[in-house]
Amino acid sequence: SGDYCFYDLPVGTYTVTEENPPNFVDVTDADGPLLQGPNDDTDGTILAVPVGPGENVTAQDFVDEELKTISGVLLEDTDDDGEGDDPIPGSTVTLISPEGVVLDSTTTDSDGSFEFTGVVPDDGYKVVQENLPEFSDVTDTDGTTGGTTLSEILVDVSEEDAPGLVFVDEVSSSAPSGGPTASPTATPLGSICGTVLEDDDNDDVGDSDAPIVGALISLFDGAGADTDAATPIATTATDESGDYCFYDLPVGTYT
Repeated sequence: SGDYCFYDLPVGTYTVTEENPPNFVDVTDADGPLLQGPNDDTDGTILAVPVGPGENVTAQDFVDEELKTISGVLLEDTDDDGEGDDPIPGSTVTLISPEGVVLDSTTTDSDGSFEFTGVVPDDGYKVVQENLPEFSDVTDTDGTTGGTTLSEILVDVSEEDAPGLVFVDEVSSSAPSGGPTASPTATPLGSICGTVLEDDDNDDVGDSDAPIVGALISLFDGAGADTDAATPIATTATDESGDYCFYDLPVGTYT
């Protein structure tokens, strides 16, 4: 029933703490009468619980919730029907919090699968999949438009796990877009790459032995783009070396 009790306590004031079971996180607890509880604490500690002579203090309750799992698969559309057919391993998939903070990154396994565990229940998470250099996006679970270098799925795990997310990519074609007057040679695509480093000795220079992993990097179309108002055309996270890259970029100027 989840009940607990401490018996035969002398008169005094006590603190009650709760250690969460594995894979659970605090939601709320009720502080004791001296603090005019309950007050929605989330620290797993009820402070200042007074016990008088022969008194039975009740309703010192804790509420936890189970951490969630987000999982899915990346598939290749091999027959141009808009459906996933074969798994694509080695593609970076990133989990971003509702506040826009990169929480974790992983790569798809040999069967194209990916998984994020220990996710705090909430809505508004984003799962972002970065295409491998030779691929472009076709679709995903919530209907991303095809042809981009990156796609994202909005995820709600406020009440239950989010399994079964699906990204579908296809091998990019280097052929001209069509028409009898098209050039037989496609314009080569470019890339933008860099590294995020920590300045760990306060000399205003990034230190090569201090890469920052999981930094969110956004790419905008055009020079001097208003990054507060504009929507990025691609987003990625730095890898274990602090590196990032945007591939398959047409000729142009970017922010």
